[in-house]
Amino acid sequence: MTDETSQTAWLTVLGSFSLRGASGGNIVIRSRKNRALLSVLALSPHQMATRERVADLLWGNHGEDRARSSLRQSLAMLRKDLPADSRLVQTRDEFLVLQSGVVVDALELLGCANCNDLDRLRRVALYCQGELLADLSIHDEPFEDWMRSERARLKEAAIHLLDRLSDLETGPLRIAATRQLLQLDPLRESSHRRLMRDHAENGDIGLALKQYDIFRVLLRDDMQAEPALETQNLRREIAQGGVKPLLGSGTERPRHPTANLQLPDRPSIAVLPFDNASSSPDQTFFSDGISEELIANLSRFRRLFVIARASSFAFRGKSGSAREIGQILGVLFLLHGSVRRAGDRLRVTAELVEAESEAVLWVERYDRPADNIFGVIDELSSTIVASIVGRLEDEMLRQARRKPTDSLAAYELVLRGRALMHNLRREDQPKARQLFEEAIRLDGNYAMAQAQLAYTWLYEFFWDDSGSALRRAADIAAQALLIDEEEAWCHMVLGLSHLHQRNFDLAVKH
Repeated sequence: MTDETSQTAWLTVLGSFSLRGASGGNIVIRSRKNRALLSVLALSPHQMATRERVADLLWGNHGEDRARSSLRQSLAMLRKDLPADSRLVQTRDEFLVLQSGVVVDALELLGCANCNDLDRLRRVALYCQGELLADLSIHDEPFEDWMRSERARLKEAAIHLLDRLSDLETGPLRIAATRQLLQLDPLRESSHRRLMRDHAENGDIGLALKQYDIFRVLLRDDMQAEPALETQNLRREIAQGGVKPLLGSGTERPRHPTANLQLPDRPSIAVLPFDNASSSPDQTFFSDGISEELIANLSRFRRLFVIARASSFAFRGKSGSAREIGQILGVLFLLHGSVRRAGDRLRVTAELVEAESEAVLWVERYDRPADNIFGVIDELSSTIVASIVGRLEDEMLRQARRKPTDSLAAYELVLRGRALMHNLRREDQPKARQLFEEAIRLDGNYAMAQAQLAYTWLYEFFWDDSGSALRRAADIAAQALLIDEEEAWCHMVLGLSHLHQRNFDLAVKH
């Protein structure tokens, strides 16, 4: 969170766009494209983006030259809107950078992923009143794609924050937090169950039963389906006066008898059995099929440590936090979700969680026709795996940035080097190359380290097009393939190297 003494401006992008200076005065940004430009920079890594990316997002449909010209004109107009002494947007070579010290409501939300401070959670929850740039409409396809992606990311961050807030609050404040959850996602069944239980624990049995009826009508209208068995059973339990206190509200969680395991030395994940959210219990085979296919597909990635089905399925129906399950199974990440089949439609929700912090890293909902069940299982598992492998890698890079630089294993050196490469700053490239070279000195047969070293030279080619950097990249990647002919990064570097040398057949091969 930004120190108030260093604050230079306050940027609001959740709901309606607004910009205030350090003194609190409102700054009017007249151009819609400039409001979008500031929002793109605010949500980019390190609050910086290349001119090419910004031009492509905001004027990508107009051709490269015209897009560049439009960006220059837009920046000139932005400078007129800002105070004379403002350096809100700075330029560094080909990069546009948002000035440090700008407080952004969306970043405050994203920064609360691991927060347990009740006062801070309450304050940031006030930002969750609207979706990203709700008052802004720009019909350029690249920007619309970016907006959809960022809205989904921020929505899930808000849901995670409000889930955490609801866990910590009591009485009417807990009910208010849960209602806010339902405003974000009216069809989220777990939120409806939580509100039912909240009302019941507050002594409002009638409101609890009414909430069930509200959800049932919503679900029928949207999917022509009935609530899941878990929700039906909760309603029956409430009606019979048998509601028990929520875990985490003074009730100790039951402990699993298995001893905690040590974490492996590579990204590790357990796929928990997906919940059968259908009203019919005989659909459990389908949710189990999704989980088993995910385990099988994830196991094909050699750099992932995947827990076997027998171990992860032992947690079916058992309570326990993500942290506890992660410690028991010895994994960094958990993947779980639900499957609902209604008539000829199928809805699968998948969620990736960092076990230690219990932070939701990625979540997605998939709607498919269910006419070819086994084809759908294969398609969904492949889609989910393709999405989460990259997300796992990004999270490992984020964790690597927090590690000290001394006494690191070769694997950690590679992670730190890749974290530097992700900064997209030329001055970080030699530092990354040094880390990869040190990793190779520790393990001369580490193909991944050599592939990353080759990648630094490929990156150098974009600054120095003499060809020597490109040849260096190809030579190192080819040498790494002698160690491991299946290392994907080596093939990528060789493929791009041949592409830029116009050796198209070899480029396609790699």
